[in-house]
Amino acid sequence: MNALPSDYLAVHVRNTDYRTDYESYFSEIKDRVRDKTVVVCSDDVSCIAYARNFFTESSIMTVSEIPDTNGKTLHHNKKLNRYQTNLDALTDLIALSLSTELYFANVDKGFPSGYSRLANNLNRRKNIALNLFYKQPCGWFLHMISMIHWARLITSKSKPILNKVRDTTPATRRWFVIGLKRVIENFRNR
Repeated sequence: MNALPSDYLAVHVRNTDYRTDYESYFSEIKDRVRDKTVVVCSDDVSCIAYARNFFTESSIMTVSEIPDTNGKTLHHNKKLNRYQTNLDALTDLIALSLSTELYFANVDKGFPSGYSRLANNLNRRKNIALNLFYKQPCGWFLHMISMIHWARLITSKSKPILNKVRDTTPATRRWFVIGLKRVIENFRNR
């Protein structure tokens, strides 16, 4: 994320459980992204490879490492590290929502994916995205750490933890602060 310029375009393609004709879509947007930095986010590693070869007059970047799943979905693939998968999904969402322009195509069912719609809504309302990801006074790094912490909790199979996530009592807020301090300490010790 730190390597991203302040002015970049982003493209999201969902292409595992829902299919997208990304080859035609890339042809459609090629002139609009020419000579620009373009972040490509997808659940399909072959789509990203195609983008790197197709957009030869653009600087293509990614912000997460997408494994080759042979067309299987990331979110239902039990062989993947769920923590890393969720972290990559959040990182992609941040990059998509903070881009100067966001491009996405409809999936084969005739509508955009829910992830594309979420990224588009955040992109159109940058103040919300900025408040989520760069909230003051803790700054973007600490806020991102809190998001990573919630991603860990959400992917945990522990029901007591999930119940605490749903709880909004002051005790839970104290619990969250303690957990956040532990996550920050773990990052400092790496």
